[in-house]
Amino acid sequence: MSYICLNNEEIHELTNSDPNTRSNQKRMINKIGIIICIAWTIVAVHICLFGILASVLEMADKTAVIIGGIFMISCVIVLCLAIRSFWKQSNDGWVTIPNDVLMKKLEEHNEMVRQAEQGDADMQCQLGMKYLFGLFPVSQNHTESVKWLRIAAEQEHAVAQYNLGVCHYNGDGIPEDKAEAIRLFRKAAEQAHPPAQYNLGVCYANGDSVSQDYAEAVKRYQRAAELDDAAAQHNLGVCYFTGEGISQDFTEAVRWYRRAAAQGQPEAQCKLGACCYNGKGTQKNEAEGIHWIIEAAKQGNIEAIDLLRELDGR
Repeated sequence: MSYICLNNEEIHELTNSDPNTRSNQKRMINKIGIIICIAWTIVAVHICLFGILASVLEMADKTAVIIGGIFMISCVIVLCLAIRSFWKQSNDGWVTIPNDVLMKKLEEHNEMVRQAEQGDADMQCQLGMKYLFGLFPVSQNHTESVKWLRIAAEQEHAVAQYNLGVCHYNGDGIPEDKAEAIRLFRKAAEQAHPPAQYNLGVCYANGDSVSQDYAEAVKRYQRAAELDDAAAQHNLGVCYFTGEGISQDFTEAVRWYRRAAAQGQPEAQCKLGACCYNGKGTQKNEAEGIHWIIEAAKQGNIEAIDLLRELDGR
């Protein structure tokens, strides 16, 4: 199960390594590449010069000159490409991070800690997630992460309850305890937290630490779907399509697939495309069907890629 944070900026931050670390790594890789290319170019020049000298003194034929020349030219080309890449990344802002930006990040972190210690549940949750992923300027520390998430969860903070539940479910920084995870998901769901509702639906559908109950799963998916959770909308569409936990209704399935697809959910895009192409639950529209299947394939959806191959072979 996946974690979430308080806003899109935090979600973006969690899915990318620290920019300072990333830029230093890029710079180091390019420096090493340039140094290696320079070294090999020097070696190639020496080989070429030796070949020329040997040829002049009739110590060898022209093979050494040709090999050395080709080797030198190839090394120079690679060197130029490495320098170009290094220069481009410098211009793109990958190589250097201004000190004022780093200082601002440190100040923001210190302010977050101060507010968390004063009882701000939002800051406690964000601090917990920083420790969980080891985001700048802290190192990854599961113990600290769980501590801050628990403090926020005890204040009935829905996001913290959900994320602490995921920690228990996955066993991140704490012993795996799916029963406790479900308890925390329920508490977050009581506050209309869509991902918590969705996770409960998945647990009921799979019989994961609860008795399998498709009707309860549908109920949970429905609540999350109405709050625009794309994954829940997709799963609810699947339930309507298969008739698991609810009366089979292809039209309703397509309606939920369409809502999820509009949010970029690849599985829903693929299923919507198939329904449109075949005219199941909606008016047949092969062009629209192919459009949605392509959109899913762009995101690497295997089922969509296979469908495109199948359609291409017809």
